Amino acid sequence: MAGTPFVVENVLAPSGGSGAQEIAWIMCADGATGCQGRFEELGSINVGAAYDAWLAGGPDQIGSTCWMFVADGDADDLSLNVDGINSTTCFVRCARRAGCESFTGEGNIITVEVLNGMHRLGVDQHPDVQVYPNPTHGQLEVVPAERFHGLEGTIIITNRLGQVMMEMPYEVLDDNPVSVNVEGLPGGLYTIFFKVANRKNIGKKFVIARR
Repeated sequence: MAGTPFVVENVLAPSGGSGAQEIAWIMCADGATGCQGRFEELGSINVGAAYDAWLAGGPDQIGSTCWMFVADGDADDLSLNVDGINSTTCFVRCARRAGCESFTGEGNIITVEVLNGMHRLGVDQHPDVQVYPNPTHGQLEVVPAERFHGLEGTIIITNRLGQVMMEMPYEVLDDNPVSVNVEGLPGGLYTIFFKVANRKNIGKKFVIARR
């Protein structure tokens, strides 16, 4: 059922080479036509360069494809918590050694098939940020993870193309939700990020639904 949290895991851990491993998860939310074909669309795109640009605050979308970055981490991040999936979605875990320019170790492609249009309203269980209601009609309540408490920075909202649609500075965060008015944005799929110390951290996707 769409919206049901579960964990995506690859069968084998990355191996070979030396040095620290860097892990990046990518996803394509338009997998109804087949994930293998979608993955081949990446073609000659340097995913590593796109990943470095994303970490520096660039778009999460990889080139002009349907693929986008959803998580970054180290060798311990061999699984990915997934929820809020409303359409058939493809996931791939990429790995490289620190200092390398490209990802040469892609894991197997995982397809999350959605057979209906059902989705769950309420708080999504994401480790970095919770947003509700999702979908929203205009007002979004954002609950940051504990690691953001006591920090100052910027809330950034991007569309599915990675274009920045809204920036909102915030002061010290705590357990209280942060209210974000998105009434001025058109309906569609968006990602909300917390930017701290000039680094755009892992975000949470949400939907603006227009009545």
